[in-house]
Amino acid sequence: SKLLLLARSKTRYGIMTTSCCPDNSWGSPLHVSHGTKSLDGARGELCQIGPSKDLEIYVSRPQGGGASQKALCVLTDVYGLQSRLFAICDKLAADLQLTVVALDTFRGETKDMHLDDFKEWLGSHPFERDISESAKDDKSAVYPVKEDIESCFEFLLDTYNINSSDVGVAGFCWGVWAMTKACEMKLFCCAV
Repeated sequence: SKLLLLARSKTRYGIMTTSCCPDNSWGSPLHVSHGTKSLDGARGELCQIGPSKDLEIYVSRPQGGGASQKALCVLTDVYGLQSRLFAICDKLAADLQLTVVALDTFRGETKDMHLDDFKEWLGSHPFERDISESAKDDKSAVYPVKEDIESCFEFLLDTYNINSSDVGVAGFCWGVWAMTKACEMKLFCCAV
């Protein structure tokens, strides 16, 4: 059964893998390893957006260059932008004929870089900025996910003239938490 296959794929030789999803879980042609970041074989491109141009995104458009009037914003897991996600975004763009944008809300860092301080690292990516008095004195880098989502949404509307009622959002693992919070913003027409 699929459940048994998933349980078996989580361990190899008794050691947990770094991914909660098996490498082949999306099937052919997505036999791309989880945890690498390369545009080799990818159809999309990496761009920098946001007020500081420090938010990296992966943009995949439908093949054939046709104008897509719909878009999907993808919120990643704690591994951020990586080759396997590029392949998934390319497949979604091709199959659904829409523009797909994946955000790197972690600014190039991943869970693997923060095994000793994972909880604190996630805390530096809250949904909204804390504007309390105690937070005003805190000079540590904080990257509110809400601001990144707003930047992505503006990018889709400004760059591709996509009607705001035609933008959906999807989340993978940690991205589901961000997606659920994003639904409160009432920007997206649907969430998956």
